[in-house]
Amino acid sequence: MADKTDLDRFGVHIENEMDELRFAYLLNAVGPGKRWRSMCKYNARYPGSKPFVSTLLRWHRIRVPTSVYAPKQPANYHVYLLVCSDLSRFKIGMSGQWTTRILSFSDRYDLAEYDERLTVAVHFADAPQARRAEKVVKTALAEFSVDAPTHVAFCAGGRHEWRSFNAYPSAIEILGSFESPSPRFFESISFPNPAPTAQ
Repeated sequence: MADKTDLDRFGVHIENEMDELRFAYLLNAVGPGKRWRSMCKYNARYPGSKPFVSTLLRWHRIRVPTSVYAPKQPANYHVYLLVCSDLSRFKIGMSGQWTTRILSFSDRYDLAEYDERLTVAVHFADAPQARRAEKVVKTALAEFSVDAPTHVAFCAGGRHEWRSFNAYPSAIEILGSFESPSPRFFESISFPNPAPTAQ
């Protein structure tokens, strides 16, 4: 964030933390000398008035990247099992946004082709751990490989990650066996669940 002395010295109108972060970015981009000269011009034109950070950014034609002020999301890596509603096959995948990723395998982006109760995911601490787990499951169940459903667009990817539903219990068992400092939950599309069982 910008130092308090900078904010006082330049007389900028700061409403919130986002403004502080954007002003700090502006200072780093143009330098205090140029910023000070701009403030002198502004004060001469509008005596007794403080400029908004957005006004200064427009003056200097600077666009602040969203990453500068947006809240940082925690790592959220999952290995998921996407189960067809006819219980013929399922997909093994890994994603940082699994509930969004699986929509790309749906013809109308509504998951109507899938069983929402049996479609689950397991959380891992980081991407390397999740990738290793995904590879272990896919390799262990390689003999159950099947073609992707016909409704899945080729551009969705993951063509070699589909397995016969006969292997689903084994996939659940393998995913549940990975070490974890806390009880491992199988997350459904809407809420955490214990490990599901195929009826």
